Amino acid sequence: MLSRSVVYLTALSATLLAAFNGAAASPINKRDDEMTYGDATWFIASDSGSIGACGEFEPDDGYIAALNGEQYGDMDAVSDDCFRKVRIYHDGKSVDATITDACPGCTWGSLDLTPVVFEELDDLDIGVIDIKWRFLD
Repeated sequence: MLSRSVVYLTALSATLLAAFNGAAASPINKRDDEMTYGDATWFIASDSGSIGACGEFEPDDGYIAALNGEQYGDMDAVSDDCFRKVRIYHDGKSVDATITDACPGCTWGSLDLTPVVFEELDDLDIGVIDIKWRFLD
């Protein structure tokens, strides 16, 4: 009986330790089911040449999001996430945009938005807002 209890307690301890270590190693901006958490900033597409990392023209008034470099992947290639639709949430509001660019300076989970997209969520003067977002496809 004692041996069975020791085995059970050892297995339970190992499970709890693995769960604790996994939680401690999680990034601050993480995926929660299908939702991703990060920050949003804004950019004017014509300031960077109007051609995004995905290779398409970006109008300044387009509903465009640039995906952070870590999630985008190889900056010299077209990402698998190019042209995917995302829904972005902030402070009870939401807006849809299309990934057509990359933001190498953005942290994991973050998006850089065109002004028209950012303004759907908050005032441009704020500059940086906390968001959560998910792919729609």
